Amino acid sequence: MILSVAILVLLLAGAMAYIGSPLLAPGRAGRREEEAAAFFEHETSLRLLRDLEHDRQTGKMDEEQYLLEKGRVEARGIAALRELDSLGAEATHRSGARATAREPAAERRER
Repeated sequence: MILSVAILVLLLAGAMAYIGSPLLAPGRAGRREEEAAAFFEHETSLRLLRDLEHDRQTGKMDEEQYLLEKGRVEARGIAALRELDSLGAEATHRSGARATAREPAAERRER
């Protein structure tokens, strides 16, 4: 009987430790949120670049405005990639291609 109670107590302690571990290590959850935010920022930058290119090609935006906006959006995307890199994450595009801040910009543009 005492052995059964001891085993039950050990199992309950193990289950509580497993379930409570995210509460004891809030840094991991915060890091995941930072990675998600940086990934979202990078994806948003890619969509904006496609939209800008479309607007330029259809004549909705002149070349000067396009270059100004493109530079601003590229800077946001690069900052997001650097943030992902500093967090040790990789951005995975919907196409399955991977890009990190260490990858030369020319290689990212070729995709």
